Amino acid sequence: MENKRKIKSPGKTAKVLFVIDSLTCGGGEKSLTSAIPFLLSAGCEVSLGIDVRGGVFEQLLPPEVNVFTLPRKKENRITGILRRVVYGMKYWMPWNRNMHRAEFFWQSFAGSYQKLHDYYDVAIGYQQGLSTYFVADKVSASRKICWINGDIEASRHLKGYCRKYYAEFDNVVTPSEILLGKMAKSEFIKYPERLVCINDIINPEVIGSLSHEFTPFEKSASCVHLTTVGRLVKEKGYNLLMDAAEILRNSGVEFQWHIIGTGPLKEELGKSIADKSLNGFVILEGLQTNPYPYIANCDIYVQTSIHEGFGITVGEAKVLHKPIVCTNFPVVYDQLEDHVNGVIVGMNGVSIADGIKELLSDNSLRERLILNLRQDNNASTTTESLKLQNLILNGKSSD
Repeated sequence: MENKRKIKSPGKTAKVLFVIDSLTCGGGEKSLTSAIPFLLSAGCEVSLGIDVRGGVFEQLLPPEVNVFTLPRKKENRITGILRRVVYGMKYWMPWNRNMHRAEFFWQSFAGSYQKLHDYYDVAIGYQQGLSTYFVADKVSASRKICWINGDIEASRHLKGYCRKYYAEFDNVVTPSEILLGKMAKSEFIKYPERLVCINDIINPEVIGSLSHEFTPFEKSASCVHLTTVGRLVKEKGYNLLMDAAEILRNSGVEFQWHIIGTGPLKEELGKSIADKSLNGFVILEGLQTNPYPYIANCDIYVQTSIHEGFGITVGEAKVLHKPIVCTNFPVVYDQLEDHVNGVIVGMNGVSIADGIKELLSDNSLRERLILNLRQDNNASTTTESLKLQNLILNGKSSD
């Protein structure tokens, strides 16, 4: 299943399709909503196919975007229920447990999706998993691009399955140079020359404006406010966050740690807060369409991720000039330099707590970080949006 389509440049304008699972929550989703306006301003006609509708970020899309639900074949209610029951039973069989759920889902349900009738100049599967498989199998386009938003090797995707699909695309985009280098050396990519790096796109003006919309909490000299933004999933390292919070409380630090996001770990985290007697210290704020006032008003932004594709919330905290404590997942070094514009710590609760306490006790360090962040001109918004435009309009990411 190799790419045999004739590659051509669409010219000055293009009929562009993005496909994504949902716009519910996540850095990749926010980056997409930031990137689309730049393509519209370049004269592109943009459509967006979404598998699960109703995500909070849908309201951030410009009205010019043609948004639609990925079409599925009609089936009666009983057939649909039986299909899902069989899918669930098969997934939990021991011989299928090593397969990533997105791959197993597509093997089971690809036949229930309809092919799109429209033809596109460029079609982009904006996330690994379903969106990539849908664009490869169900979309007709002159050029196809897939976007790997995370570390698929760390997420246990199957190499052979991914390799087969990624060979179908004219370009494979990663959001960091470190991830690109890792992918180029991996067995996931058959044609490493097709790899392109485009950092997640952040719009500082929009973030700055939204950060003043409301005041999320009352500040006082006696209470430190920490903020973490991200889906409630294992990859974000919330178990490390809970360990760090327990250490801070036992050290006598008066704090409130605001966690912004939703996901499958919500109940587990609520139980952990109760078990560790962290009520009032760690607060699950839920999903917020606008998380930026929480970042802008906190004393320290903390990222406890185990791995990331880029780490867009770190970039957003940088835009708002917040002191940052971040675990040492590989791609963080694309954004932070330790003790220059952030504090990079080990991937454990003790190190996270120590990094926070260091910032709280060292005023000169905190002020130096803020000064360096203020001097950052955030040129990446322009450079990365131009890379995206060039990739779509000219078939390459640079002039």
